[in-house]
Amino acid sequence: MTLEQYNQILRDIHNQIEALQQSRSALIEQNQKHIKKQIEKRQEAERKWFVKNFDVFWNNRYKFAKNTPNADIIIDFFNLYTRGNKVGRKFVDYITIGDLIALWDLGYKYQGYPIVECINLTFSHKLTYIKNGGMITITGLREESLGFSPLLCGILEYLCEHKTVTDDFEEYKTIKEMKNILAN
Repeated sequence: MTLEQYNQILRDIHNQIEALQQSRSALIEQNQKHIKKQIEKRQEAERKWFVKNFDVFWNNRYKFAKNTPNADIIIDFFNLYTRGNKVGRKFVDYITIGDLIALWDLGYKYQGYPIVECINLTFSHKLTYIKNGGMITITGLREESLGFSPLLCGILEYLCEHKTVTDDFEEYKTIKEMKNILAN
């Protein structure tokens, strides 16, 4: 192979990549609204299922813990943590089930119940946790009353700062796999 042949092959591949990227962007743009509605509908159904079946999940959480084949299932139907102030908001709205279990093990709980949503505003907090097959929301909490360890606070802040932002609607392992695992 000559240098010219090599460079021509590279140019052809580069042109193919550009054409595929343009096709991908066009597909996303054309279907964004419709797909977003489908995702929101799926997320609402999965949220209801998860809360309703939380006790079954909790008793079998070892199947989804870190370093298990099921730890990479994505939980994307809770706003797990939101930090806001005058300059903007940061949030964590999806996480792997293995990482969520690890957060709960580190104390991401309220009075022993797993927190699924926490809004940390400048002067008050809003907190939602799972208890007795339902979600309970309380407002007006002070940060000191939560009792989060510095390590847990650091992890939540890290997740806010380093999350991957994607609107590409790519497919990933969802709670559908969790349902199958818990059914067996």
